[in-house]
Amino acid sequence: SYVEDLDGHFKCNFCQHNFAGGASRIKYHLAGVKGNGVDICTSVPEDVQKEAYLAVGGTNKKLKSASSSSNAKESKTTLCSIRKICATLPIQRCVSAVDKLLAQLVIVNNISFDVVQTTSFIHFVLTLCKVLLNTVLIISYPLI
Repeated sequence: SYVEDLDGHFKCNFCQHNFAGGASRIKYHLAGVKGNGVDICTSVPEDVQKEAYLAVGGTNKKLKSASSSSNAKESKTTLCSIRKICATLPIQRCVSAVDKLLAQLVIVNNISFDVVQTTSFIHFVLTLCKVLLNTVLIISYPLI
């Protein structure tokens, strides 16, 4: 009901975007998760986006364990995940992983999308990115 099948292509019923692919591409499109070769839907309702995100996260063990735990455990899992990811992955994959964790934070905790567009939230994320970049650089290139 969220997409229209057009003989191997699909049309999103929310944004009218046409794209090729299967169920996983539809889920990523509706979930608003970047980095999977799919444009994100900017018109999808929050409840549908959350459902799609959880469907995408259900195939990812780290996301599944974080979303099904208590808040304290979730924070610890997420922080540990970021540290592990940034210590072992190339920068681009680290950025993609952090994007997914941020999307999970917003969707699972039902944070309004208006909040993520505020100046203070954007400033927080930019500062966090700078700190993470410094952490990655320190881990990757320790001083001798």
